[in-house]
Amino acid sequence: MTCDPARDRGSCSDGFCECEQDFEGPACEASVCPGRDNVPCSGRGVCGLGGDRVCQCDVHFAWEGCGHCEEGWAGDDCLTKLCLNNYHDDHGVRHEGECQCTSHWQGDDCGEHRCKNDCSGGGVCTKYGLCECDNTHRGLDCSYKICPNSCNYRGKCVDSICNCDEGYAEYDCG
Repeated sequence: MTCDPARDRGSCSDGFCECEQDFEGPACEASVCPGRDNVPCSGRGVCGLGGDRVCQCDVHFAWEGCGHCEEGWAGDDCLTKLCLNNYHDDHGVRHEGECQCTSHWQGDDCGEHRCKNDCSGGGVCTKYGLCECDNTHRGLDCSYKICPNSCNYRGKCVDSICNCDEGYAEYDCG
C-alpha cells in the first residue's frame, strides 16, 4: 500500500506514511476512534483523550463515534432542543425556541397532561390529567357550579351563592 497525501490524514516520507493524530494503518486509512465515514468521532468530538480509543463527544452528541444527538436534541449540529416528550409520544414540537404542545399536553416541555377545558376555572389539573374541583364546582371538567350544602334545599343556587328562601340566611341557608 502506498501513502496517499490526498486523503489529508498523513504525509509521505521515504515511501511510508506518517499518520496524523487519530489515524493509523499503512496508508493512514484507519481511524483510531470510531466514527462515520472513517472520520474519528464523526468530526464531532476529540479522539483518544488519555490514550484510550474512545471519543469525547462535543456538546449534545452521543453514542459510539459521536454520530448521533443525545436524547432530546436534534439537527446536524445537535443544538435544536426537542420538547422533552416529543421523541416518545409526539406531545409537541419546538417552534422558535418554544414547545407547541398538542391538545392534551402542556408545560415547558409538553410533559404535563392538560385537563378537559382546563378545569373550567373551577379546579386544578392533576399530573394524571384529571380535574380536582374546588368546593364550589363539580363535574369532570369542574364546569358545574354548586352551592354549599346545596343551600340545605331552602333556596336557589345562583353562581355558587345561595339565594335563601324567606326566613333562612347564612351562606348555606342553614
